[in-house]
Amino acid sequence: IPFSRILRGNYKVNLSPDKKTVILTIPGFITSKHAHWKSNFYAVRFYLVVFQISDMVWNPVTQKYEPVVSELELLSQCTVSEWMFRNSIPADVILQASLEQAALTSPGTTLAVALGVEFSISAFRGQPNVKPESGSASIIAYYTI
Repeated sequence: IPFSRILRGNYKVNLSPDKKTVILTIPGFITSKHAHWKSNFYAVRFYLVVFQISDMVWNPVTQKYEPVVSELELLSQCTVSEWMFRNSIPADVILQASLEQAALTSPGTTLAVALGVEFSISAFRGQPNVKPESGSASIIAYYTI
């Protein structure tokens, strides 16, 4: 299912001025109206992932493409929301993920923001029960120097 059909609410992504924190807001999110899955679901939760990637350049010595800035993949962060049970009550969703160091400090880097949506189609003893392949994700924003 395309991500645009799974999450139908309006969301906004902001990068803090110090380039360390990404904030996702989904105002007035209604699980029964704005989240759609291929089957009925019990609950939904979000994953906000912030990561940096580097441009690649050809190294004639090693005969390989190599990153302009190495080890950026070690600087990613993920924040997971609480489960939101399926209902018709609007809620303002606010998630933030903060990097230890400021992003975009070197030319040739990109800060990417991905949003994942996970669905629980049932519950066990009142707790959401997650099955494999019960969600989707998409890159929803990116920033470059």
